[in-house]
Amino acid sequence: MPRLALLAVLAALFLPATAAGGNTQLFASVGPGFTISLMDADAYRVTQLSPGTYDIVIDDQADEHSFHLKGPGIDRYTDVSFVGTATWTVTLTDGSYTFFC
Repeated sequence: MPRLALLAVLAALFLPATAAGGNTQLFASVGPGFTISLMDADAYRVTQLSPGTYDIVIDDQADEHSFHLKGPGIDRYTDVSFVGTATWTVTLTDGSYTFFC
């Protein structure tokens, strides 16, 4: 039994972070100021993703900017005046997506 527990712990260390629903989590940040980013669970900048369903946790700290994600079948954004945390579940397909203010 101890070997199984060790394998489970090792597997958890090397798998992408997943939310309660089993989706990979991504982390978006807006502000303070003019900064905007999208990171994976290891704090690496996201530049490419495989098609699939993701939970994006948005930490919006700027009341003069928003987080806007646009691509095939997706056009979602926080309100410019919104300050706080929001979580979106999105399904990405093959194609190009951009995030911006």
